[in-house]
Amino acid sequence: MCFLDCQDIHWNWHGIVATIIPQHENEDMIAEGLAILKQWNPGWLPEYTMTDKSAAEVFPSTTRLLCDFHRAQAWERWVSKGTNDVLPQDRSAILEILKKLAYVSCSKSTYQVK
Repeated sequence: MCFLDCQDIHWNWHGIVATIIPQHENEDMIAEGLAILKQWNPGWLPEYTMTDKSAAEVFPSTTRLLCDFHRAQAWERWVSKGTNDVLPQDRSAILEILKKLAYVSCSKSTYQVK
């Protein structure tokens, strides 16, 4: 599995600045790869990072964004898990509401999903 670390460079250009291929896809291996990247580039501090909810804190002052794919995957797993008291016939409707919530455009006075 490849983990791409992209950066918005001058002139609104996006490019791959590093590829991390961990031996095992787990938090420790990803954190190790990011630590090596940070060590090789001591002055580099990304403004944003995207994560799959990993708790690796290699760049603690960075604004972290949750990947849409992993957010949707987590919701799917949550509604399908029997211990969360979601009835099988309600799963699709709940996922549809959550999907609408994820993409809602709102102001301070608007918090309604239709």
